[in-house]
Amino acid sequence: MSTLHGREEPLRRTLVAAHLGAEHREGMNLVWSAGLDLAWRELTRLAGGGPITLPGAGEDDPALALVRALNDSAVNAGEAGTLDEGAYVARAGVHTPELVAALLEELQRKFGADAAPRLLAEPPSPGGFLAYAYLSKQLVFDPPLVRGTWPLSFQGDSPRSSYVHSFGFWETRDEPPELWEPRVRSIVVHYPRWTDAEVDAMSEEELDRMYNEQTFVVEVLPADRSDRLIVACVEPGATLQETVQRAMARLDDRAEEHPRARLDSTERFQVPCIDLDVRQLYPELQGKLFAGAQLAAGMLGELLQTVRFRLDEGGVTLRAEARGHGLCAPPRELVCKRSFLVLLLRRESPAPFFALWVANDELLVPAPEPALFSEMRREGLMGGAPPHGA
Repeated sequence: MSTLHGREEPLRRTLVAAHLGAEHREGMNLVWSAGLDLAWRELTRLAGGGPITLPGAGEDDPALALVRALNDSAVNAGEAGTLDEGAYVARAGVHTPELVAALLEELQRKFGADAAPRLLAEPPSPGGFLAYAYLSKQLVFDPPLVRGTWPLSFQGDSPRSSYVHSFGFWETRDEPPELWEPRVRSIVVHYPRWTDAEVDAMSEEELDRMYNEQTFVVEVLPADRSDRLIVACVEPGATLQETVQRAMARLDDRAEEHPRARLDSTERFQVPCIDLDVRQLYPELQGKLFAGAQLAAGMLGELLQTVRFRLDEGGVTLRAEARGHGLCAPPRELVCKRSFLVLLLRRESPAPFFALWVANDELLVPAPEPALFSEMRREGLMGGAPPHGA
């Protein structure tokens, strides 16, 4: 079961994925973080290294597919550069007060007052083990991007729209001009970037395709350039991993050198504000017998992860915790009105440590219908029902 913002109400339109290989489902958000992979890696080490197996599990057992996916995870495989050591704490061992105290001490040392572990409060279980991971990242936009004063109509995969708060980059008249240049430099367009010469050489068919295409991949540069935030409107693949790869394939290592990498005053980049605090339990593994290279038999208990993610004009906050017992082109309007992908990754890493596919408004910050629209509706000047969720 997954829940949102600490409530025990189940999420109906969001899936918290245990791995990047999770399949897309129409109209569903997908959230993935490396936290669970880190905890699984520690469990693998505790069992002597090598893959975790489920003795006696049949090939059609969903638990076996989940274990294999976790074993194959890029983070679990120790891929270099995916995460910096200062961004996480991960350890596994016999579940004793001493282990919990050591974890809390390391969390305090690395993250100070920002550490907010929620999965270490449970009393140690005699004779049991604990595999634990805590991931923390803060990305700051300096200067902050622009917060929208007018609600954004977001549709996602739904036939109806809803109003949400948004932020991004566009020309504003109520802010000092000295903010313009640093904001220009903080947005890098990886796609689309058609030059005037390329547009002039296009056939009518190619021009139609360019005007109608809704794909874009944009990078927002935080103050610390060692981390990256990617926002992409791309067609989803069969799995979240395939969608991530489609977005990553558009990234250009020399993007900032391109003459169309920056937006000008006639162009716009706009993203819904995201605020999620989700909790996911994976019951298919609870009570399963498992083995490792140096562990003949053990039993998996509760496998649980939480993800706290916020994205707005000021930057990104990510807290993830896991525990296992056991284009002269026309002006570009890069606006996330339909489904989009958010990625966090290290500068030199080929793999992300967080991925979020937003297909509906469940994780977005709702905004009221503009008063003008409400008045027009009352006066009969605007037909139809208000957008869903307004």
